[in-house]
Amino acid sequence: MKATHTPAPWQYDETTYSVWANEGDKKIVRFIPLHEEERANARLIASAPELLAALQIALSDIEDFYQGSPTKDEFCGTEKLIRAAIAKATGEEA
Repeated sequence: MKATHTPAPWQYDETTYSVWANEGDKKIVRFIPLHEEERANARLIASAPELLAALQIALSDIEDFYQGSPTKDEFCGTEKLIRAAIAKATGEEA
């Protein structure tokens, strides 16, 4: 399945609370939240590409696990990706 969303990286700036994605040198999406709920939404929006990628990798690793091929190091790398994506989405440290 081909993704149709704007690809990563999306950016979130805690000082201006703005979210954007670049396509070359052009900002193609910009969102400036005003309230805390909107700021939480902005963090989630900005982290969406990383969350999607982490889940795709995790699914692949799970499929490999059941076929007996991933190593502990591969799982540790996947765990780091997932934790980093979740931290970006929530504004907490990984």
